[in-house]
Amino acid sequence: MLSFREAAMFMRRWVNSVATRLVGAFCLGGVALSIGLGALEYQRARSLTEVATTQQMLDASRNLKDMLRALLRSGQDQAIDNALAVFTQDPRLPGVRVEAPDGHHHIAGRWKPIDDRVAMWRVDGSAHAYGKLDLSHPTMLLTSLTVNGATYRIQMLVDGPFIAQRTCNAVIRQLSGIWLILGLLTLVGLMILRRWLITPMTQLLNLTGRNAPATEFDAAGEQMPGEFSRLADSIAGMLRRLDQTTHQLRQRERAFEHLYAFAPAAMISVGPDGRIVEANRRAAELLRLDDDSALVGAEILQFIVAEDRGLFRQCIDRVESDRLHQAELRLSVGGQVRDLRIEFAAVHNETGRLTHVRLSLLDITDTKQLARNVNEQRRLMDLVIGHMSDAVLLIDVDGRIITGNTRLSQLLHVNHDDLAGQKYDPGEFWSRLEMLNHNAFTGRMRHAIQRLERPIQEQFETADGAFLFQVIPVYDESHQVVAHLWVVQEVSAQVRARRLLEHQAAQLQALRQIGRKLQHIENVDDLLLRSVRELYRVFNVEAVGVALRSGSTGRRCSQMLCLDDQLSPLPAGNAIAQTIAGELMPRVMSNRATSFWTDLSQHGKWTAPLVDAGFETMAATSIFNGQQTQGVFWVARRGGQRIERHHLFLMEALTPLLSACAENACLHQRMLDWRVVNTVTSLPEARLLKRMIARRVCTPGVPWALTLIALDDYDAMVHTHGQATAHRILRRIADLLRDHCRAGDDIIHQCDGRFIILSDQQDIHEACPYADRLKSIICETNFAETEEQALHVHVSTGVAASPDDHHQSQSTLQIAEQRLAAAQSDSADSAHSVDQR
Repeated sequence: MLSFREAAMFMRRWVNSVATRLVGAFCLGGVALSIGLGALEYQRARSLTEVATTQQMLDASRNLKDMLRALLRSGQDQAIDNALAVFTQDPRLPGVRVEAPDGHHHIAGRWKPIDDRVAMWRVDGSAHAYGKLDLSHPTMLLTSLTVNGATYRIQMLVDGPFIAQRTCNAVIRQLSGIWLILGLLTLVGLMILRRWLITPMTQLLNLTGRNAPATEFDAAGEQMPGEFSRLADSIAGMLRRLDQTTHQLRQRERAFEHLYAFAPAAMISVGPDGRIVEANRRAAELLRLDDDSALVGAEILQFIVAEDRGLFRQCIDRVESDRLHQAELRLSVGGQVRDLRIEFAAVHNETGRLTHVRLSLLDITDTKQLARNVNEQRRLMDLVIGHMSDAVLLIDVDGRIITGNTRLSQLLHVNHDDLAGQKYDPGEFWSRLEMLNHNAFTGRMRHAIQRLERPIQEQFETADGAFLFQVIPVYDESHQVVAHLWVVQEVSAQVRARRLLEHQAAQLQALRQIGRKLQHIENVDDLLLRSVRELYRVFNVEAVGVALRSGSTGRRCSQMLCLDDQLSPLPAGNAIAQTIAGELMPRVMSNRATSFWTDLSQHGKWTAPLVDAGFETMAATSIFNGQQTQGVFWVARRGGQRIERHHLFLMEALTPLLSACAENACLHQRMLDWRVVNTVTSLPEARLLKRMIARRVCTPGVPWALTLIALDDYDAMVHTHGQATAHRILRRIADLLRDHCRAGDDIIHQCDGRFIILSDQQDIHEACPYADRLKSIICETNFAETEEQALHVHVSTGVAASPDDHHQSQSTLQIAEQRLAAAQSDSADSAHSVDQR
């Protein structure tokens, strides 16, 4: 006997089997099909019955009226009742009633009073029906008959439910045979289904139920026909693949177990109770244990420092929502605290329930210590870079900004933290500096970006000053360029200092040359012309002017102005000349100190001509010698420029030089007027020679020498090059003699092309080399106006000395002339008188 549980399991398997479901489906399908066909047949039969019954009842009403029309005319009541009884013999008409106009009526059959369940069906005299026959309820057919002018009402009760029941019985009798045939066909189909489908399916189910191997399915497939054979073969193939997959899974499981056990990272699995359920060899080494089995069963919290246990619990709680996340915790290992990065991963079973949490531990103690050291060094480096006086900008190789320092923010008025990640365009980025030559800057800087491997240094002028741009490539360990370091240094002070130094050097050079260039001034006009030109170069301002008192009649003073490098004398009728002579000179000469006006427009009407000329600032100083004031020297600048302190110092330093030059010019002019000096060379005339020789003769016992220098073929040179060139050569020779002769020597221009030098304390042995040296200097000098040309002269010398020559002093000049003539007659000395190449 089967137990109740076994019987229930058998019934459950039988009910859930495919065969049972298939048979049940066939049966239910047949029943549903039969019921559907029966319902359709019943509806069809009922509709036909309604139509046929309606027509029959209409025919019956016409027949009844025809019969009653004859009987009512004869007045035979019994015959009427018999006629009505004939119609009630039809079970469909249980009752008929004829009512006369006077209320007399004839009733036949089972007449029932009319109630709400009876439907009305009216038929007029023309056989037109109003309403319809209802088989669900009894129907009263109402019609009328007129005989001899009297209208009789005829009422016929039609039993609709009886008609419907008889129709239903007829349909059921008809369908019974059909159902019998369908049942037989279903039984035959089930027998065939059992033979062809259920038996092989049951065999396959039995093989599947007892986990038969693939070979048995192959054998069953050979015996089964059709699709079941292919199904058996498919199941056998799936079993083989399943066995192969199982084998691979087992191999992978063993590989994963080996990987977990011998993984380079420490791995621990923690159960829901917080105890370690699994650990690998690396975890045991990290926690200073001999074997990984010693970790199994231990609480993980005992290894975590107390301060980090709360964070560890939070990470465990977050595993459900974030199945993979990391945290940095500190573990106590062997009395030491180690920094570890722990990765938490949730492990679930087949139902999705959390079984344990797998921890991957990475020791980052050394890494964090190195990071702290790097961060400290970076902090110090950032502190140094942030407080540098130079702007620093770091650009990566993709042309994007990495970082900058505080000086960069101050320079560009931006936050350097907001610049990180932006695309770097030198032209647009540095546009805030307002480059004076923006196109050149953009071109050079973009060229610097393209040349990644070479440092570049460029200096550019901006509206705020000068800046030095340095682009330095940054290399990695493989010597690849990874970034560009831009260092921008403001060098405005250095540029100003350099320019000031260059300007001062130029001024010192000009000061060194101005004395030489102002030598040999012939007159006051020549002094004004030379001095104003040189002073304009020294001061480097917009306007330089000099006004000197004039001794000539009809002219109060002589003035010269150099404005924007244009030199021009100021006529007496000029507004600026009148202001200088009438207003400026009295104010400056009465003070004799340097006067300085910062804003000319604020000093009365007398400055109006100067303001109209565009001058804003002005400085002036007096030129005086002892108690005598000779004139004024002034400089002026336009709006936006100012006169610096060194300009005032230069004016005070140059005033004595101008005063001496002015005095020399006046003396020279007087000497020219007295014909004491030569008008070409400004040397003493020949008529002073006797006085100079007589002065030396009056000093007996003191040796002296006379050197005579003469240009060979002077007349031919004048004929070839002209008188102007000859005079220029004579003036240059006079300058050379002044520069190279001794300080106490007297130089005399005897006549055209001849010069005499009287030297004290010099005998004949010293005078001859002295004359040769002067001759070499003159012959080696290029007298051409330009350096591209060459113009040289040849000179001869004659030397005589006293008392070495034992002649009277009056004959020394004659001896020198004789020796000069002998030198000129010498072939070596007279080969070429003038050499022009």
